[in-house]
Amino acid sequence: MTLDSQVDCRAIGYKSHGDGFRFEPGANWRHGRLRLSGIGTMRARGEARTPGRVVCADIQRKADGWFLSLVVECEPHRERIGDSVVGLDWGVETMATLCTGPMQFAEVENDRLLVKAQDGLKVAQRELSRPLRGKRSKRAARARKLLARRSRKLANRRKDRNHKTTARLVRDHAVIITEDLSVKNMTASAKGTAERPGKNVRQKAGLNRAILDTAPGSWLSLLTSKAEEAAGRVILVDPRKHRPSQTDPVSGAVRKKALSERTHILPDGQVIGRDQASAWVLWNIGQRILGEERARSIVTETFARAA
Repeated sequence: MTLDSQVDCRAIGYKSHGDGFRFEPGANWRHGRLRLSGIGTMRARGEARTPGRVVCADIQRKADGWFLSLVVECEPHRERIGDSVVGLDWGVETMATLCTGPMQFAEVENDRLLVKAQDGLKVAQRELSRPLRGKRSKRAARARKLLARRSRKLANRRKDRNHKTTARLVRDHAVIITEDLSVKNMTASAKGTAERPGKNVRQKAGLNRAILDTAPGSWLSLLTSKAEEAAGRVILVDPRKHRPSQTDPVSGAVRKKALSERTHILPDGQVIGRDQASAWVLWNIGQRILGEERARSIVTETFARAA
């Protein structure tokens, strides 16, 4: 929630123990009023998805204003209207490729937010790098503030996109199978060392920026937590063990592919996208895991009846 008041928020301490507060939410937990001990009352703008009992409040100053963060004790619930099993291949060209069965594909497009915001960020960075009279000058302060605001705006857009896309996936599918990717390994530098210099360093740096623009770590975390709220499930598959991008979804044969190879030829000669083949393999893995779990539950139930 954002704070909207003439109260001087600079007097507020940060995360100090024992500060008294009272928050009075508006109708349907939309907006409200915050009273801080020793400070006064101020309006708060925002909305809580799940109402509950407020147990903690935190005031933070960010690039574009003062913000109130409330910790609410509640029972989160998320609606789910679909019961399908889906294989999900995360990527850069397409943010997510989905498979709900043989040759049944859908896509979540990558909106490339960094590319759209890059011009504005470059202008702010150039202004900050220009020779200034001193770090404490008004011009330097304005330049820092402009860059901070534009960076925060980009971060907010990423967060909003990731919340919306993961919410739709959780709403439409009961079980989601995807790779347990290591962002640190995927975005490792290609520079190498003085003795063994790397290759295609600039291209790898550009790929790393594109990967980080999708915020895969945050995206997967949101997907998992939302699935739990909707009584759904996310199954994480070890890519080193199963090699979804190198495996044929029909025959199961494994063939190493270069990253530049973006298509896959099926045994019958049909050509599909590399990401589609990977999502199909993940769907197959999910079906196998769920089938094994059902078989074990039947055996357990049979033994229980016999006992």
